[in-house]
Amino acid sequence: MSKGEQPRAQDFKALSDEELEAAIAVLRPMVAAHMQRAAKSLPALPAPDVAFDKPRRLNKIMDAAETAAGSRERMPRKVPPPSGA
Repeated sequence: MSKGEQPRAQDFKALSDEELEAAIAVLRPMVAAHMQRAAKSLPALPAPDVAFDKPRRLNKIMDAAETAAGSRERMPRKVPPPSGA
């Protein structure tokens, strides 16, 4: 397998247990170092028990419309009465 190639499942199946353990031993410190760098670059998240003022709405257009003219209560639709009544 050359340097730029992606490993395939057959490549891993062909390895012995000792070769797999050696590969894992090489990868573990690399992954740990990467996770430490990633943890330093990410901003701290608020604690999960912190209550937010208002839940985030996904519909930004309706959000803007409600704040511009004030929120209105939804009017129910006029539904014809059932025919059996």
